[in-house]
Amino acid sequence: DHEGDYLYLRFRELVIQEDGRIIVSLDNVWAVGKDSKVLYLSGGGFTIEYRRQNGVWVGEVTMSWIS
Repeated sequence: DHEGDYLYLRFRELVIQEDGRIIVSLDNVWAVGKDSKVLYLSGGGFTIEYRRQNGVWVGEVTMSWIS
């Protein structure tokens, strides 16, 4: 409430595949202060797939959405 409204990321899902890939889905959500007068109609999120490639973790956005 002290800093006002802000966007933050919230974990939606975390899945570890048998082949070693890790799939992370995050939502982009508004934290709205108790005295806020703003009505937010925006948000969204994305899914990132992580895999080991030559000993290094590599991430790729495989899906994104907005609302």
